[in-house]
Amino acid sequence: MVSAENEALAKSQAEQNTFSLSYGQQALWFLYQSDRSSNAYNFSIPTRIKSSVDVACLKQAFQGLLERHPSLRTTITTAADSTTVQVVHPDMGVCFDHIDAAGWSEEQLDQSVAETHGQPFDLEQGPIFRVTLYTCAQEDHILLLTMHHIVYDAWSHEPFLSDTEQLYLAATAGTQATLPPLEKQYSDYVAWQNQTLTGPEGEKLWSYWQDQLSGNLPTLDLLTDRSRPVRRSHSGDAHSFALTAAQTTGIKKLAQAEGTTPYAVLMTDFQT
Repeated sequence: MVSAENEALAKSQAEQNTFSLSYGQQALWFLYQSDRSSNAYNFSIPTRIKSSVDVACLKQAFQGLLERHPSLRTTITTAADSTTVQVVHPDMGVCFDHIDAAGWSEEQLDQSVAETHGQPFDLEQGPIFRVTLYTCAQEDHILLLTMHHIVYDAWSHEPFLSDTEQLYLAATAGTQATLPPLEKQYSDYVAWQNQTLTGPEGEKLWSYWQDQLSGNLPTLDLLTDRSRPVRRSHSGDAHSFALTAAQTTGIKKLAQAEGTTPYAVLMTDFQT
């Protein structure tokens, strides 16, 4: 009888920590399954620290961050009914790697940071959050945080770093961080999204897009002079440039007139 009760309790706890994927996560999971070795959706935050660092306290701070935010303790799996779900693990140690980079050249450091960023995640086994600290000198460090986009986006950036700062300051002071309780979890968002899209609002949206995409749609003429590569490389580069206020206004007006976005206007200009 005791064994049956324990089994039921374990099942109940597992169900409480298991919930469905959001629609955005489902898309990322599909892409992950098509190429598990891809690092295209690795999200990294590199920071140069020009001061001394208490490594033990820093690791403690990130362990606290992991315990505070369930998304960082998440893995993806297939449930008994063959649906894909995410599981929040109640206990998980932070993946923290401290590398002695004293004597390294900037080229060596850049290469190692790039390689660490590029290591693919195993979304089923985890972890999907890594911390790497490169120590170049007593007051010169590179802190690299790497997460998979399926649990992290730009909106998460500010609260995560703010919480880490408070946790680190508390750890170095030997006190307990007093962070406000989290009002919502990602599981709340997933529940809201599912409820919305399966209710009257979802029916309204479904009807809208059926109407928008009905009838004779315009032909999309795509370029055919470039053969599809055997393997996607996701290779690219970044170039910074400044636009004048007049140019920015012109782009926005053109986008509005064409019923599209400034991004689409700039991309069209680039392709042209």
